[in-house]
Amino acid sequence: MVFSILIPVYNVEKYLRQCLESVLEQDFPDYEIILVNDGSTDSSPSICKEFARKDARIKYFEKENEGLLQTRRYSIKKASGDYLLFLDSDDYWEPGILTALYTEISRQIIDLIVYRFRTVTDSGKRISEKKGLFPDRTVFTENNKELFIKEFASTRMNNLWIKCVRKAIVDADTDYSKFGDRKGEDLLQSIPLVRNAATILYMDDIFVNYRLSVTGRGRNFRIRYLEDYEEVRQILRDYLDEINSSDEIMACFYISYLDMLMSFMDSIVSVSADYRTFLKICSHFQNSPLYQGARHTVTPSTIKSIKHRIDYILLEDNRYLLLYNGHKVKNYLKKILNIE
Repeated sequence: MVFSILIPVYNVEKYLRQCLESVLEQDFPDYEIILVNDGSTDSSPSICKEFARKDARIKYFEKENEGLLQTRRYSIKKASGDYLLFLDSDDYWEPGILTALYTEISRQIIDLIVYRFRTVTDSGKRISEKKGLFPDRTVFTENNKELFIKEFASTRMNNLWIKCVRKAIVDADTDYSKFGDRKGEDLLQSIPLVRNAATILYMDDIFVNYRLSVTGRGRNFRIRYLEDYEEVRQILRDYLDEINSSDEIMACFYISYLDMLMSFMDSIVSVSADYRTFLKICSHFQNSPLYQGARHTVTPSTIKSIKHRIDYILLEDNRYLLLYNGHKVKNYLKKILNIE
């Protein structure tokens, strides 16, 4: 069997049919779908069983709720295809993805393929499409893998659902249980794939429609997410050290880290009970090893987003009250104007 398509399922009754139909409508037949229900409490299990009865290529499993990370690890162990693809159950594919991927892997042995996606609304309306990172069909090997790692260090390709990976390089036996259901699990699982891949292909095709739904996993911020992201990015930092990454790559890593941190500022202020709480949160991440590494590597001018650059400057100048009040006003305006 060529492909195993791994789809974790948790309370996605609204989107699940479109997700599954987008796979079953593909014009390449040699695949299996691994559906794993992670303790859903809505009608998702019934929908899974309905589809499994209609198509023998669908293998359905049920387990107790453990979160996305553990569900994906469970799915990997159930897969029998030569190549694994990841698809979230509230997203959906474009036609032709499997045929296009098979065309490439039939020409040569490729360990990892990365492709593009578009962001869509809850109803499927196009929001945005980010520009490609490399020329179409760029192949990365030992000779030029550093170019790929530079972009990966910026976490621009951390999503599992934009990857097709040869099962032989997957760290299927690694125990991820200590990570529980932490945020950043896509990047966490992608690091071994990039480490193990001798040949990487970049395809400039848009194959995935990523749904930015109001109920999506990444939409409800919690303070603990900061620690989750810190831990996973420290693992990425360790990998970059392990391969003796250049100063340029490390700068890309730290710029991306600060950009991520500043992107949370609205949410940090929103969930802070008061100004003192906000100060404690800021002090916590400013004292972290990654932040200390970033402040000795990154100058404000290298942060592309002007908003994030300003926030970083205010942090470094200890202008906490101005930072706090500025985001309080911003959050208030967003609320009364009903702006996401």
